[in-house]
Amino acid sequence: MPDTPMSINAINYGADPTGAKDSTAAIQRAVDAVAARGGGSVELPRGIYRVSYPFIDIKHRVEIFGYGSSTVVIAHSDRAIPTTTSGHTEYTGVFHVGSYTTPVYGNYNANKPMRMGVRNLHIRTNAANTPISSYPLDAHTAPLNNVAGVIFHTHLTGDMLNEPDIVPVIAGVEVWDTAIGVAVLGLDDQGMKIDDVTIRRTLNQGLLLGKPAGHPRRPNEGQNSGAADNKLRGIDVAEANLSGGSYAGIEVYAAQAKFENCSSNSNHRTSNKYALYEPATRHAGAGWIVQGERNMFIGCTARSNAGHGWLVEWAHNVFVGCEAEGSSWAGTVSGAAGADEAANWYISRNARGTRMVAPVSYNPPEKPASLYGFYIENKIYDLRITEGTAKDDRIGEGNMLGRRVYITGAIGANVVIEVEELRHSTSPAGQLTKEAYNVMRG
Repeated sequence: MPDTPMSINAINYGADPTGAKDSTAAIQRAVDAVAARGGGSVELPRGIYRVSYPFIDIKHRVEIFGYGSSTVVIAHSDRAIPTTTSGHTEYTGVFHVGSYTTPVYGNYNANKPMRMGVRNLHIRTNAANTPISSYPLDAHTAPLNNVAGVIFHTHLTGDMLNEPDIVPVIAGVEVWDTAIGVAVLGLDDQGMKIDDVTIRRTLNQGLLLGKPAGHPRRPNEGQNSGAADNKLRGIDVAEANLSGGSYAGIEVYAAQAKFENCSSNSNHRTSNKYALYEPATRHAGAGWIVQGERNMFIGCTARSNAGHGWLVEWAHNVFVGCEAEGSSWAGTVSGAAGADEAANWYISRNARGTRMVAPVSYNPPEKPASLYGFYIENKIYDLRITEGTAKDDRIGEGNMLGRRVYITGAIGANVVIEVEELRHSTSPAGQLTKEAYNVMRG
């Protein structure tokens, strides 16, 4: 396709769609050229593109797009990839704005960088630097450490922003065999749309939204996790935590995000049962960690994970029609980990203000899976679970006592738990006040 003022074909800048030679510099030249024109798109036509460190730096108002599974970008390790920055573990995105530890700083007054994105392509890795002629395009390879599929980490300074958010985009992207699948970390990576993203076989997290506790930037940013106010739909993560660490498939540290129809499945764990109930290690192999506030999850699932299905740790999150199935499943545990150890739903005492409407806990009949349906820590208050379901087709209804709902001790006020036939409340029923002309207020 010929170039236009706002659309550049990377092949015209020297990118090699056969994968025979490294295309990093050529793709970067195309990105820089369209950015210099004020923004637009860089096309990666159908083909295989070999890239290496420093990979592709996405610029202001530039979107890079391909043609789905027929555009394959393969990250190689033949150039040294940083493992640390200032003593902290470092990760670089195959497509990136900033790195894991270090944001790209922009200026509010200049409104840069904004509205960048990656669409419709497949990101792979080649840790062994296998010749492309022998590279298995139809199979997974060993994950490449210190590399993520996509990283956005942006921090604007100044006081005159014409738009409220940076509004980056990740859509139609598939990521295989990296350390982290997708990480969105910056204070100003907001208003984002992440749609139809598939992530498979990561050493650590599949999707990371916001900076976790311990990230080197959090002390410098008022402990703000960043990445707030984003919308995510159709995210599909599987086989995270292959490193045997304490990572989940999807980790949410941001606030006010909205997830729809997202799933996190078949994540791995090697740690023992004791580690599942310790704060520092209970994330291992979980489907989801929710350690941000005021997020909403609609129709999202966690299935066949080696750890807990959902780990709800912080306050004021809403779950509507979400499911957890077959946690600590026999097919995903190894080492010291065992089946029948985790909870489908683990609710921390710090998760006050949580609202769960029609949550589902289910264990299929085929293999040993979760020990608990809903595991709730003591001292929690202001929790509502309504119209909940807890089924276990392996052990049968008669053996569910203490497994359907398990609370570790006394609970606080304003707690309502409705799971199957169980009804428990520490919240006195209130009534609307009837006034003149049948007006009712509460």
